[in-house]
Formats: sequence, structure tokens, C-alpha cells
Amino acid sequence: WRHNPLFGLGIKNYGDAGPKIQEQWLAQEGRHYHGEHYLAYAHAHSFYLTNLAEQGLFGLGITLAVLLRIAWLLYRRRPQAADSDDYWILWLAAFGALQVVLLNGIFNTTFHHEHGLLSVLLLGLWWSQADKSSSAKTYLPMTS
Repeated sequence: WRHNPLFGLGIKNYGDAGPKIQEQWLAQEGRHYHGEHYLAYAHAHSFYLTNLAEQGLFGLGITLAVLLRIAWLLYRRRPQAADSDDYWILWLAAFGALQVVLLNGIFNTTFHHEHGLLSVLLLGLWWSQADKSSSAKTYLPMTS
């Protein structure tokens, strides 16, 4: 990401930064390329580092803003004692899905097919019911 800080290499282009490109980049920095120090991977095995490399500071900023907004809404619409069991289950599932993305994303890219689809499904199910919670009467609407 140091060579493409604002917009990165492009989505799914992480693997394109092969040995020849790395050798050029290191030469620009006055360093030498040693093949045994670099392993080719399709992504950085970190949601945040992969996002930074592929989408740069701009893309990472947007991604973090969306995730923080969802976290804020989960906090604002946390279940109350009077809420239905269904709402509690949906909220807990959405909270767990967000936890997987935010915390486990440090060590792996959590928006791979299974994780991403499950997270979006659980967050969407909760979001569809959020206006029916007890906290919806107390706090501002979801669009605030």
C-alpha cells in the first residue's frame, strides 16, 4: 500500500503484486529483493491489511465508516427486557456477525464467501426488525 496509498492496487489485485513488481518497488526504496523473504499470497490474511493494500486509505476509510455505523446502530438498538425473544436472537446474531468481521478480521479476511454472506444475512435480518424494538421508541430512527 506504500506505493498506492490513496486507492491501493485495486480490488482482487493483491496477488498481482508479484516478484517483479516487488523487486521494482524495493529498488525504488534502495533495497534489494530476496525471494526467500517474500511469499506470494492472494491476500494479506487480514481483513484490514488486505483492504488497505487493495483499496488504499480511501477504501479502508469507507469500509471502517460503514462497519462503525453498524456497530453504533447495534449499540443504539440493543435489546431491552420488554423486547421479544425473536428480537433478542436477531440482535445477538447480528452482534456476533459484526464481532467476527471486526475482531477476527485482524487475523483473516472475514468477508470471504461464507463469512461475508452469513454476516450480511444476519445483520440484514436484525436491521429489518430494529424499528420494532423497545429501544426504537427511545432513540432516534435508524436513519439518524
